[in-house]
Amino acid sequence: MTPPDTNLETQTRRHRGPLVGMLVVVVFAVGIIFYWLVAEVEQAETNDQTTPTTEPPVATPGEGAPATGGETGATGAAPATR
Repeated sequence: MTPPDTNLETQTRRHRGPLVGMLVVVVFAVGIIFYWLVAEVEQAETNDQTTPTTEPPVATPGEGAPATGGETGATGAAPATR
């Protein structure tokens, strides 16, 4: 039930300040989110432009082949002796 002495003009005047305050907060929040999105896009674009392209390493002739005991700098196991 509503009270019999409801005065809409007085309530409108009393609620105008809080409603404007809430509107200001919402506009501020949307502005911050928009700024954050723009900053993320700019950062992504600058990272794409500054990322150096790397080429795969070039294999040298002896690389990848099993090491034998006679090569200089071989890292394989020592040959077995009896």
